[in-house]
Amino acid sequence: MARPTRPKVFGSPEELKKYADLVRDYYYLIGKARYGKRGDMAPMSTELNNSWETLRMIQDARRQNEQQRQEKMRQSKEQVLFSDLQSSDIDKHTSHVATRPGSLSDMIGNYIDVQ
Repeated sequence: MARPTRPKVFGSPEELKKYADLVRDYYYLIGKARYGKRGDMAPMSTELNNSWETLRMIQDARRQNEQQRQEKMRQSKEQVLFSDLQSSDIDKHTSHVATRPGSLSDMIGNYIDVQ
């Protein structure tokens, strides 16, 4: 088993405090209680903020992917419809457009035109 090494020599109390905070956070996150009661130490606010930020980032990424997928589908549908319209005869489609008559005389006029 490897022997633990000594930490580097710190020149100022701030560096020592920063190192102690990093070690404490490391053991808090990585270590787990093996004996006795579990610690009642509440999670740090920075951990909670990081968790929420991660969840928001995942939701935003999903939302963006869904929007991009829908945009691609919409563009492909438009291209298919446009190419179908160009390849077909426009007069052929416009002659069979059914219009709702506004009055009885319009219906009679359409009936006479058909015969």
